[in-house]
Amino acid sequence: MHTDTTRENPQASAPQAADSSQDLAATAPGQLRVIKRNGTVVPYTDDKITVAITKAFLAVEG
Repeated sequence: MHTDTTRENPQASAPQAADSSQDLAATAPGQLRVIKRNGTVVPYTDDKITVAITKAFLAVEG
């Protein structure tokens, strides 16, 4: 498996403050965290699980 670490727009790295606050929130003690396939750590949101289960149900039951 090949992972590409380059970014499409290298000039878009300016909003690091927002990314930094998300990283801090994602690594806060006592909070659930998810490691995505690209390696980023994000906070857990149950909305995404709900959508995934709904899509799976619709795919099976039509």
